[in-house]
Amino acid sequence: MAVLKVLTVSSEAGGARNLVEIVHQFRSEVMFTNLCAGGATGTFEESSLRYRNIDGLYDIEELSAVVRALGPDAVLSGRGVQFGS
Repeated sequence: MAVLKVLTVSSEAGGARNLVEIVHQFRSEVMFTNLCAGGATGTFEESSLRYRNIDGLYDIEELSAVVRALGPDAVLSGRGVQFGS
């Protein structure tokens, strides 16, 4: 049976915290690749999970090439929730 490949992407700490919980829960069953920028990098660093820092990657063609090369089955985008906003 093929392993599910999931790409996570986040650029702020709140979303990264949400993704870290998912990755920890399912990492024995799913192959995760974590792309982070901004405040998300510190959250992944603290979690001891592997991640790729994509700060400064603004070119859509270059980012598209990265995603195509990874070939994920699914993409999860992390977003924090701030009540009242």
